[in-house]
Amino acid sequence: MTKSEYMEALQNKLECFNRELQQEIMEDYEQHFAEGIAAGKSEEEIMAELGSIEDMISELPEEDIVRESAEAESGERTENAMPEAGRQSNTYAGEYRAVVIDGEIADVRLKQSDDGQVHADFDSSDPDYCYYQYEESGTLYLGVKRDQNSTRAAKRAVKFMLFGKTVKVDLDGSFENFEKGFRSVWNGSGGSNIKLEVRIPAGIGRVEIKTRNGDIEVQDVMPEELDLKSSSGDVSICHVTVDRLQLNTTSGDVTAENISSGSMDVHVTSGDVSLDDAESGSIRFQGASGDLSGNRVRGHVVSIRSGSGDVELNGAFESYNIGTGSGDMDIRVKAGAKEVQISTGSGDVELDVTDVESTEVTVGTGSGEAVIYGSGGARHHVTKGSSTVGSGECKVLVTTGSGDAEIRRRG
Repeated sequence: MTKSEYMEALQNKLECFNRELQQEIMEDYEQHFAEGIAAGKSEEEIMAELGSIEDMISELPEEDIVRESAEAESGERTENAMPEAGRQSNTYAGEYRAVVIDGEIADVRLKQSDDGQVHADFDSSDPDYCYYQYEESGTLYLGVKRDQNSTRAAKRAVKFMLFGKTVKVDLDGSFENFEKGFRSVWNGSGGSNIKLEVRIPAGIGRVEIKTRNGDIEVQDVMPEELDLKSSSGDVSICHVTVDRLQLNTTSGDVTAENISSGSMDVHVTSGDVSLDDAESGSIRFQGASGDLSGNRVRGHVVSIRSGSGDVELNGAFESYNIGTGSGDMDIRVKAGAKEVQISTGSGDVELDVTDVESTEVTVGTGSGEAVIYGSGGARHHVTKGSSTVGSGECKVLVTTGSGDAEIRRRG
């Protein structure tokens, strides 16, 4: 049996299940084949790893069969049906404890609703994708999925990456259409124009938004928990009040301003993060190569770990714990700080604690040079060792490997 025959048999066995489950399983199997072939495995070896289709089918939930069968018998659209691409406006009046939004390649905007209901506006010019929604255990699921009925259209198109965007160009034999698709990306409009705007009432327990390469924009909302995940899309957050904020991106940039949260966790691989006018009990940032800039940021504890990205922070916290591998740091500490710990491998450090009334500064360096500046032009040099200046209540510890450090303190 070839891969083509295996996948055709799988599709036939899945026909009695709902479309969302069919799509999920088919995509998982395609990905398994792609990864196996990339690793040098044969189609026979990959099919042996995947195992019997019948055994897998027997483990699928029966309710997914019943739901699809009910749709076929009634001929009516259910809450799981996936309508045609285009413009749609939907309103949901239920009392939901959570809203989960899967934008896939769409740009997703989340805003506040003023009538106590959830509203979803879908706008798409891509026939390969359509809007869906369903409810389960008090959670409203909204999103964008590939339409299974668009298989023929998908075969007439080619997709590739151009300037960080996924481009889809229709290949109907017309150079004019190919040029049109290319020109739309060149002019910044993108190959796929899909937008999903969701408006939620205040008081929803949890909101989750995830996209693959679509952007996420959140403004003027107040859920208890907000969880944002993006692969290559940018994330923008403004005027948000939450108990818990989680944000994960791979290569997209993040801008956040006017944020109030009990806790904030930000994980970024290569994107840059800009945080302004934010207040949080605890802020935790972890990044690889992206830069972090924070201005007018305040809270109880801030913890930052960055690989090669630079860190610029102007904020008021009781406890600072900031470390980089090779990134440079420019840190301004406000009054009220009790503990400041700064460490870097090869990056340079500029630390200003002059707003803190009483400090004890300890500096340790490997091959770099450190200078502690005091009032009246006093300077204390440290090379290849450690030294302590002052005996104040706020304990400051700065360590570097090969990077240089400049510390400015009062006194």
